[in-house]
Amino acid sequence: MLYIGYTNGKLAVMFPAFEPGTNHYGGYNRLYSLENNTNLELGAWTGVPDYTNIPGMDQTVSYTNTVNPQSFFRARVRLE
Repeated sequence: MLYIGYTNGKLAVMFPAFEPGTNHYGGYNRLYSLENNTNLELGAWTGVPDYTNIPGMDQTVSYTNTVNPQSFFRARVRLE
């Protein structure tokens, strides 16, 4: 679940990054990335610098957007 709101007047994006556990996913790890896009018609999603390939360790990933408040965001997860 992706949470988007405001913190101190700045856009904040947060999502949980879960650890897969020992008996799930055949020993693979979950890696999370936050991506943004300023034009949904173009479909060009790019990784937010320093917010890609984050290992899931049961933490909340939090990003405060100070550059472009008109961005769209999505969180992605993959197994490795």
